[in-house]
Amino acid sequence: KASSSAQCRNVVMLLCIALIAVHIAVAARATGSRWWRYWYGVAAVFTVASIDEQVQIHEALVVPMQRLFGITTGPLLLAWVIPALALAAIISLVFLRFVVALPARTRLWFIASIGLWLVGAVAFEMIDSATFELLQSLGPEAERQWKEILYAFEEAIEMLGIMMIVSTLLVHARDELPDVAGT
Repeated sequence: KASSSAQCRNVVMLLCIALIAVHIAVAARATGSRWWRYWYGVAAVFTVASIDEQVQIHEALVVPMQRLFGITTGPLLLAWVIPALALAAIISLVFLRFVVALPARTRLWFIASIGLWLVGAVAFEMIDSATFELLQSLGPEAERQWKEILYAFEEAIEMLGIMMIVSTLLVHARDELPDVAGT
């Protein structure tokens, strides 16, 4: 669905998040922080997200999830969102103590930026699914125009969320980590 340039950009940006998280993990471990493993976990999550963005593993889940849940229309038509939302909930629970322990500013921006990224990546897929039949009823030209508008909003919000995550981690690294040799 995404253009190849948008897909490539997202892959690179998600890998940047992973690399920044590794940098923070190395520095946190060197200073004896008890949370260093979680930073490696953040890196792992965004590495997997980057791989999925490139390979589109989530798209392969649409038909099996539609069949499993008997979905033929509505906001869950692009049914990969079901396991995506379940996975997001599980990851949130696993990382809850870590996120709560972050400095207030980092915590606020981390939650807001990941939330925005998920709105762009998941919620707009649900909007696309929910409006599928309505847009088809408008005719091919109007459908194409509205789909392009929805796609532009989806990509803009997703990328804004990703850029905010990068910024949040860079500011956290700058403000919260001492200079550690090799990082």
